[in-house]
Amino acid sequence: MLIGFVLSAGFLLLSYSSVMSHYLWDEDDFVYVSKAVDESSPAYIFESESYIQAFPRPVTHLYFWIIALFSGTVIWPYYLTNLLLYAAGSVLLFRLVFKLSGNLLTGMLAGVFYLVCPCATDNLYWMAAGSTGFLAGFFMLLTALIYLKARDTTGCKLWILACLTAILATGAKESALSLPLLLTLLEFADGKKRSGWWKRLLPFYVITLLFAVNVIAVQLSFTNEANFSRYGLNWMIPRNLLHFVLFPLVGIMPPNTGEYNLFKMIFYPILWSLPFFLGSAESKRLVRFGLAWIVLSSLPFLAWYMNLEGFFPRICDIASRYFNIPSMGAAMIAGGFIMMLHERTGRKITIGAIVLTITVMAVTGVKWTHEKVQEVISIAETSRNITDLALFSWNGSDTLYVGSFGFRDVRIESYNRMYFEGKLVQCDTYPENVQAGTRILMGPKTSPRLYEYDGNGWRILQSFLSCERTVETDQDSSRSR
Repeated sequence: MLIGFVLSAGFLLLSYSSVMSHYLWDEDDFVYVSKAVDESSPAYIFESESYIQAFPRPVTHLYFWIIALFSGTVIWPYYLTNLLLYAAGSVLLFRLVFKLSGNLLTGMLAGVFYLVCPCATDNLYWMAAGSTGFLAGFFMLLTALIYLKARDTTGCKLWILACLTAILATGAKESALSLPLLLTLLEFADGKKRSGWWKRLLPFYVITLLFAVNVIAVQLSFTNEANFSRYGLNWMIPRNLLHFVLFPLVGIMPPNTGEYNLFKMIFYPILWSLPFFLGSAESKRLVRFGLAWIVLSSLPFLAWYMNLEGFFPRICDIASRYFNIPSMGAAMIAGGFIMMLHERTGRKITIGAIVLTITVMAVTGVKWTHEKVQEVISIAETSRNITDLALFSWNGSDTLYVGSFGFRDVRIESYNRMYFEGKLVQCDTYPENVQAGTRILMGPKTSPRLYEYDGNGWRILQSFLSCERTVETDQDSSRSR
């Protein structure tokens, strides 16, 4: 497992080294980091002012606070930690599938499949998505492994530990609402009937129920910011379920990675169903388990209105961050296929097939990911340029005014916590009744200018080049989250 972690982390660092120089780009990123940097103790993680999109995520806030102790406002360690968390999750998935199948090659294939498939595009370059997604996924897999070990041993220590990791998972992201269902799936994965199964599962259902009640109460108390308005019981549910199954099993596969086409829609469903006709009972069981994992882990998001582009668009319109946990199920199905291939053809052909498949997936997946994140990178570079420009314009003590950049209030609050010690003020017009020497940085982003009040009027101190990577519309402030 240690070797697997080192190799996984090495692959991610080599493939996505650009993330080490990446900056924050979304309001959620700024809130998480600025809160962590500004607070001297982690008590704030339970405060309502820290809720992101009206979701209580204390474990994610604690995660940021711990990193901030060592990193402060230096951004790259946050992205590095996310990458390491992703690598650790792939190793835990390998361990889980190896334990379920008893086959080393199957476990390795599942872990590597999850690592190289391009379902984590958002999570890699969007810090908030990565921290919540990878953190929840890591603790969900850890809970599953501890649960299996505790079931086969005596004593309560492991059960207490499993409950603790389940609490950490639910406190990281709402996707962990599916955790007790996945544990139920594990309980019956091998087809054996064990007495007392409901007693083993009950604590996890109670933990999740309490968490769900808390989330609902918080959402209802933030009517203007809550996401409940985006949920509904209609044709969206079967439509979303279709894509949650198809994208990690068909859409991410080559050729034309990230897209659906007729060839892939015929070839891959036939490929993944072969274990039902040619495989042993173990390979069939793993494929069924993986399919059920996809469906159950998708449940928290099925009723969510996505940015629709039609019932069956050429490119899946569900954001890749929602596929983080379901893609683990797809990796299990791929593992079941490899188990069947190993049974039918032998070790050499199976290893050759694994190497060829993973190599092609890694190359096409990395290429597709880099193409998909260009917009995010562009917005992040704009954010970095504006931040650097504002810091350059500030004298370090007096109030600095900014105007015509279209910042949301939460961005100004985050900037103040991270860099300006509360001295950054946004205004619509030039401020009145100010002292000589007061400065204001005026937008737009394409042609910012720094003005200083000389006692009689405002004079230009300096004009700057465009802050934008490319001259585009103001996506930094208007992008829908």
